[in-house]
Amino acid sequence: MTLTPLRPPTRPRRALLALAAAASLLLAACGGEDDPTNSDYASWNNNANGEILKDATNEDFKVRLDNRALVHWASNTRLNGMTVDANGNIFDSGVAVGFVANATSTSGSNIGVLRCLNTRDMNIVVTGSSYTYAC
Repeated sequence: MTLTPLRPPTRPRRALLALAAAASLLLAACGGEDDPTNSDYASWNNNANGEILKDATNEDFKVRLDNRALVHWASNTRLNGMTVDANGNIFDSGVAVGFVANATSTSGSNIGVLRCLNTRDMNIVVTGSSYTYAC
């Protein structure tokens, strides 16, 4: 058995460093949309969906970081008066009505869900700029 030594790179190191620097600048110029620190929405621990919270009918909602407002994601409708604090407590016009909880999805992942104080899943119906919820 004959061992062959590794060959040195064919390009000088300076050329490789310049190429890596150029690639970094190109990636930075793309906008960094996947950077979670640039998001306007809260991300939830142990939530495979990241910022997305599900209601009882599997609708997607997010919570704005600036005013803690709950937003219906499909229609981009802010639910006026419905807020979620940093601890995951849900309020309707200042009255506690629920909380954010972890649940197991149909695929077995942990996801964030909207629950009423009675621990039932919250169902939120958005019609135009108004909404109702039920437990």
